[in-house]
Amino acid sequence: MSRFSTRALSMSRGHTRDSRRVLKGGWKSLFIAVKVLKQALVAAGATLLIVYVCYLVFRAREPVAVLELISVPKEFADLGFTSEVFTSKVRERLETIRSTYEVASPGEQLSMMSDREFPDIEIPEIKLSPQLLVDGLRKIFGNEQMLSGAITYSASGGTVDVQSRISCAGRLVQTRSSRELTTISPDDAIAVLSEDLMSMHDPYTLGIFLITKQQYSKAAGVSDDMLHSCLDDNAQLYAKAHILRSYIASRAGDANKAIEEANAAIRLDSQTVSPLLALGYVLSENNKLDEATAAYMKAITLDRGAAAPHNDLGSVFKEQHRWEDAKKEYSIAISLDSNDAVAHANLGNIFENQGKFSEARSEYQKAIRIDPKYALAHNDLGYALYAQNHLDEAAMEYRWAIQLDPDFAYPHNGLANILANYDLQAAAAEYRIAIKLNPHFVFALIGLGNVLDDLHLQKEAEAEYRNALSYAPTYAVAWNNLGFVLMEEGRIDEAVTAYQDAINFDNKLPLAHNGLGNILREKGKLNEAASEYKDAILWDVDGKFSDPHNGLANVLKDQHRFDEASTEYRKASVLDPKSADPHNGLGNILLQEGRLDDAAKEYNTAIILDHSLSPPHDGLGYVLYQQEKLEDAQIQFEMAIKYDPKNADAYYGLANVFTKMGRLKQAAASLRRAHSLDSRF
Repeated sequence: MSRFSTRALSMSRGHTRDSRRVLKGGWKSLFIAVKVLKQALVAAGATLLIVYVCYLVFRAREPVAVLELISVPKEFADLGFTSEVFTSKVRERLETIRSTYEVASPGEQLSMMSDREFPDIEIPEIKLSPQLLVDGLRKIFGNEQMLSGAITYSASGGTVDVQSRISCAGRLVQTRSSRELTTISPDDAIAVLSEDLMSMHDPYTLGIFLITKQQYSKAAGVSDDMLHSCLDDNAQLYAKAHILRSYIASRAGDANKAIEEANAAIRLDSQTVSPLLALGYVLSENNKLDEATAAYMKAITLDRGAAAPHNDLGSVFKEQHRWEDAKKEYSIAISLDSNDAVAHANLGNIFENQGKFSEARSEYQKAIRIDPKYALAHNDLGYALYAQNHLDEAAMEYRWAIQLDPDFAYPHNGLANILANYDLQAAAAEYRIAIKLNPHFVFALIGLGNVLDDLHLQKEAEAEYRNALSYAPTYAVAWNNLGFVLMEEGRIDEAVTAYQDAINFDNKLPLAHNGLGNILREKGKLNEAASEYKDAILWDVDGKFSDPHNGLANVLKDQHRFDEASTEYRKASVLDPKSADPHNGLGNILLQEGRLDDAAKEYNTAIILDHSLSPPHDGLGYVLYQQEKLEDAQIQFEMAIKYDPKNADAYYGLANVFTKMGRLKQAAASLRRAHSLDSRF
């Protein structure tokens, strides 16, 4: 390396001496130098022209599909769907179909006749634009497909006739006429024409699109057409048909059929990685992760420059919670193809699972920069923002995902989670959309149940939780939430069973231990309740769950262990400064200790935090009663009854106030009401 460096320095000094010689040589030397420079520039220009022509030839050899202007009936144009608008909508639909499969027809372009890739610049002398040159070369190479269609409307027959046509190098390749529409609907015509054109132009991508939309019978029809209607004996095309069949069988739960079809694809096409990736996919979908790993490793060996096998292998490792191995494979995929949006999004998932939401956001944003129409990346970015409490930005990303893919259930669920903080009806609507798109969507069913519970529709909430459990009978969170709503309905024994089921399926679920602790305390089983609260605290990995500390404090207070109870109340208050319950509990202890001013302070703090909570009004009423502030005490007891008409303790306190005021008739009425609610009074 040092010799090369020295040589470079010597050449530099030599060029310097040559420059001095030119200056001393006079005008003749200067003229010769200018002539040499001109020749060099001409040569350089010729070289640049050759390079440019080679570039045009390279562009011409790339396959391209050109969508011609589609003729439409007057009835469509009257609705605003002119030929230009209709053609543009068809193009958007075709791009949507193609975007579902990131490696479909690599390198292929889809353009309209009025949307070519070169500016309208003519080369002097020959009056030939780059676009015309490329178009001519494409006709020679025979790799420009012309996609065209026509819509006709028969008023008498009441049908819309959709005609699709593909030609290549001036010859007709395929044509199809679809009379499927019985009403004049431009949107339906767009969908039919787009799928017809794609089925002829790129049937494999259409099949993938239909599978993602759960239209399995239509996808099966596409695979049948690929196998039985091919113009040429094309092994790779036949292999792709078997791949589609493999995916369809896997979605139908027929693992053996799925694996059989993937192996059929491998026998037909052993030179590309696609069949091996399909085999790996169906194996991983059926939890045969070691076999899936072997398939992906074979694909990596077959094509060491391919990014997809590394990406898919990373997904297997992710399923096995081998986070670092997954991260390594996704990173290799990105190093092989920095424009692999899926690999960036998957790497973001790993960071997300590790709680590294800033790093996850960065990867999702890279995926979106590569593919702004990547709905899944927008959805995942929304979740990362939601996890960091950037709710407005998260909602925007979820809405982007919905706009890009209205049939994608997850962003509707994510948006509903945000709306549930301030608009329960709107949240319920989004959850219902998610469930309509995916009736088995357990998270959306539980979310809808939560919103219905907040709307005080406990029966409807119970139905949603039970629906979720019908699809996921071992999902502990659903059992926990069912236990909560059953407890609200006063069905205590059923609530206990639900909480116990939740704990059986996930012993480390703090919510279930806390809920069961609440019931046991109400039943007077204080030691058992304390045990459940302690388990809830133990399994609260983040240490941010205040409720079990508050519940344990209530038990300790009931056991007259006031110092320990005060400690737990203060822990709960620190963990959740916005919670009124710990302040109410502290007020109760201070009241029992006769520290009336301190008790009043805690009760007032609780009321400020939650004015509609009955117990702190009740407690403050007793403080004011003991301070002989009878009118103020009456107000607080009445507020407690307003917010909880079944608060027997508040009626009893009000009876005491009325007695001291000499209003004995009202005192007797309040006492009778207290006794009717609780026989202890």
